[in-house]
Amino acid sequence: MRDDLIESISQQSELTNVLILTFNIDFVFVERLLVRALRKCGYPTLTIFADADEVGRAFASQEPWLSGVGRRYRVVPVAMKPGFRFHPKAILLSGAKHAHLLVGSGNATYGGFYQNQEVWTRFDSESEGTAAFAAFERIMQSCLRRVALANTVHREVLECFDASTRVWASAMDSPAGLLGKLGEGESLIAQMAEVLAGSEVTRIQVCSPYFDHRGDALIAIANRWPQAPIEIFVQGGYSQLTQTIVANLGSRFRLRSVASYPNEE
Repeated sequence: MRDDLIESISQQSELTNVLILTFNIDFVFVERLLVRALRKCGYPTLTIFADADEVGRAFASQEPWLSGVGRRYRVVPVAMKPGFRFHPKAILLSGAKHAHLLVGSGNATYGGFYQNQEVWTRFDSESEGTAAFAAFERIMQSCLRRVALANTVHREVLECFDASTRVWASAMDSPAGLLGKLGEGESLIAQMAEVLAGSEVTRIQVCSPYFDHRGDALIAIANRWPQAPIEIFVQGGYSQLTQTIVANLGSRFRLRSVASYPNEE
């Protein structure tokens, strides 16, 4: 059975700040479900970073039904260069005594939190240290360089990691355990290779519904780790992986069929 992400969030106590990174956004979902769930956590501030184009489209279609944006929560459009999108998905729950970080695949929509089959990794400051939180703070600094009104938003982000008001942030570990790229720096594949340097990669598994039209990313992965067989998990009818791409990949790649059923594992 899948965990209920909203329920998991609402069970956290004494939160002061919540940051969400998402590609697209459903404002109605945020106001009707997410903001209400956060009332149980101590009424933390909520700041959502989303792709600028997706924010514009969603707000244009949902604006007549909204009342809380700019008052109960802030949405920060992140503009990328032409041809690129702001695509991370993460949730930071920050309080004075503890913090939780969820990094996964779901957008800030009803589908991303409830309906779709998504994968999330959770980090807890009390039980796992703060290396991932330090890495996330570094990613947020990169994010802030891409937004308008950065000074105002910067204060909200800085407050999430303020060592003077947060016990868990008073002595942060060195950044580790989380990779990211927001329009600058090395590619994610290069970052993965650096982390894995000196390790033998014996198998690679790829879980994604989206692929570039020539399979370039898959080929780059294969070239980086030439000895490892690669499995690609594909859901029939919901994947951009075409037969032409598969035909060009070669024998190292194996397709694995997966299916999604409501309320089942």
